[in-house]
Amino acid sequence: MKAALLDMQCGATTADATWVLMTASSKKFDVKKDNIAVFEGRVDIRWEKKDLVVVYGDSVPSVMIKNKDQTSIRYEGVSAPAR
Repeated sequence: MKAALLDMQCGATTADATWVLMTASSKKFDVKKDNIAVFEGRVDIRWEKKDLVVVYGDSVPSVMIKNKDQTSIRYEGVSAPAR
């Protein structure tokens, strides 16, 4: 598996958003299919063994998928989790 961050510039009156994408190592990213998390603000990602860790601090989550293709995704931050 591989993961990437996509910075979405939403315009002058809207806060920037960060999308977290994850897909199989052998595939190209598909923004629609591989989007596993969306945050208003900045985030960071890292791998811990086979788990993806998304560190979002005080960024506001709107989407947070907890696993994809048998890979666990863990979130660390101070804002309330997305519903």
